Amino acid sequence: MGTALAQLDEEILVREKIAELTLPDGVKFKRIEQMNDWTGDPSLTIYFGVSKRRPTSPKSIRELTVMTKTLRKAILDLGLGKFPFFRFEDAR
Repeated sequence: MGTALAQLDEEILVREKIAELTLPDGVKFKRIEQMNDWTGDPSLTIYFGVSKRRPTSPKSIRELTVMTKTLRKAILDLGLGKFPFFRFEDAR
């Protein structure tokens, strides 16, 4: 039970960091999954939904890149010991 509470606390902290961001138009936070990366180390996968109506352009890709870099730094600064990965899905 202690591990589940620790994961819940981590998720709350990460959700707070996401809430501090201004997400690009057409992008919505979906969920967080606790995982292990390819080396077996604990990690977080954070999913965002992206509207199909959002244009794919160099500018829109830059916006997503800046968002993930900013969020990655904020999460690593929390000192959770888990590397954050980001995935983008259809925003249905």
